[in-house]
Amino acid sequence: MNVLFNFCISLRLALPLWIVFLTLSTLKVHSQSTPSEYTCSLAQVENDIKAVTELINQSQQGSASPKLRKALQCAQKLGEKKLEAQALLNLGIIEFRQVGPRDVPTKLFLESLELFTNLNDIEGIVRCNLQLGVLNFDIRNFETAINYFENILNTQTENTRMRGLAHYLLALSFSELKEFEKAEEMFDLAVNEIEQTDNVFHLQIQAFKGKMYSNKGENERAVEILEAVLIEHKETISEEGFAPIFAFLSTAHLQLQHYKKAIQFGKKAYNLSLGRGANTVYLREAEASLYQAFYAIGKMDSAYFYLEALKLLNDSISSQQVVQRVTEMSGQYEFQQKLRTQKAQQELKDRLAEKEIERQKLIRNLLFLGFVLVGIFAFIFFRQRTKISLERDRSDNLLLNILPEEIAQELKENGKAEARNFDMVSILFTDFKGFTEASAKLTAGELVSEVNTCFEAFDSIVEKYNIEKIKTIGDAYMAAGGLPVPTKHSVKNTVRAALAMQTFVTKRKAEHAAKGKPAFEMRVGIHTGPVVAGIVGVKKFQYDIWGDTVNTASRMENHGEIGRVNISKATYELLKDDPQFTFESRGKIEAKGKGEIEMWFVSNRF
Repeated sequence: MNVLFNFCISLRLALPLWIVFLTLSTLKVHSQSTPSEYTCSLAQVENDIKAVTELINQSQQGSASPKLRKALQCAQKLGEKKLEAQALLNLGIIEFRQVGPRDVPTKLFLESLELFTNLNDIEGIVRCNLQLGVLNFDIRNFETAINYFENILNTQTENTRMRGLAHYLLALSFSELKEFEKAEEMFDLAVNEIEQTDNVFHLQIQAFKGKMYSNKGENERAVEILEAVLIEHKETISEEGFAPIFAFLSTAHLQLQHYKKAIQFGKKAYNLSLGRGANTVYLREAEASLYQAFYAIGKMDSAYFYLEALKLLNDSISSQQVVQRVTEMSGQYEFQQKLRTQKAQQELKDRLAEKEIERQKLIRNLLFLGFVLVGIFAFIFFRQRTKISLERDRSDNLLLNILPEEIAQELKENGKAEARNFDMVSILFTDFKGFTEASAKLTAGELVSEVNTCFEAFDSIVEKYNIEKIKTIGDAYMAAGGLPVPTKHSVKNTVRAALAMQTFVTKRKAEHAAKGKPAFEMRVGIHTGPVVAGIVGVKKFQYDIWGDTVNTASRMENHGEIGRVNISKATYELLKDDPQFTFESRGKIEAKGKGEIEMWFVSNRF
């Protein structure tokens, strides 16, 4: 129960999504009639996008989506990039307002941002960065959210309201990261940039200032601020606008152990937010507070109700897989943008270099005649070509040290490498037993040298059996068979590699023991199943894999034994008839987060 309690504590985040959508209302839009049959024309697309924008502002996105998708297809057909970007942005907003996974709107926003960037459309760039920042904040990617909000300020937009909104959202992000001085600075900048007559925005700023004090643990101060906001704006703002106030008051009273008040305000926030996509974050705040308050006073039925509601809400919008996909898409977009920039810079350097060569050639033609000129020119050309060839080989070798050959080739040809699904991959994990004890007996240099010796041997083994090294994590080694190019014997080769690794470690331990030196012992685990593989990161990027198969393989290693190779039922079923191996059933073993799993030890028959 303590685990669930701490899990819920971490979900006390809230974000005023609806105020972001409110900024769209500044656009001048007019309703347009739509004929029964869609006519693809420039005027039709412009009118439909304006009409859809008005529907979005009126929260009628259900009826807006079909019309917008037709407008998008027409804009693409006509080659109208700006209209295409506007349609993608509005589709992203519609998807974002739904209670669902955030990877779908992320993809739409990134596609829109790329088009606006190519068009150098400042307003469009700002709006895309705003939506991406809010989305990442919503799934707790605070550092990524800050990058997007700072992008808005870096565009030098003259829209003071938008700058105020960026400073306000930066304040919320810094508050959640416990950087309270930066948060207060951003709040002050936001107040200065927003007109005093904007009651809704000022209510939001004061509400989240109260939330910031709650984050700092100054809950009495938080209650004081939030109750003052209620009194100040009681006559000027509708009850729905007080959803964040009620949610944050509930949280503050919860921390003060005022459980009745926490429940009172939590229910108000819950009722005002339920079923409203733009208020999802306030709903999450209220559910977390209500669960803890009811739990504290012993009303377990009510506590369980709000806990289940909270888990359902979070699973629908920000599960680990969704966060992973959002992060991957953002990382791939940034990586592709950097590659384009580097390519443009290289093309400029190449053009300058070519002009310089032409100039030198002209000078030489004036100074030398006949055969001498041809000889010198051939020498210079050969030297340059050799140098370029050497540099290219050096770059290729460096890339192959980081990525599999097929992925590196795709990256060079296309400027990007798409993530792929693999149906059957065998994941191998190793982990040294007694690593901490050995490190106490060895110097830092000896410890690193011993680990490196083992990992170099493992590198040779995975190369011998044609499987792929994925990465090392401390004293753990991870490899996979069956990717990036699936092979017929990948499962068998992965097991053979694991047995070879155990043989090497066992032999080395015996040698060290004879000399009175400490050495490692090792567990190895293997599981086979589907994974997703691709490139992650922009700086120091790497080829990595994800999926439940990876987690299960790790559990195989955790529940193995020293000197043995532990495999799952999925791997066993694929190899059980292979005469090269013998198998020892271990029965069902309880594995953390997986329940009971059938496991086998595998050995070479000969």
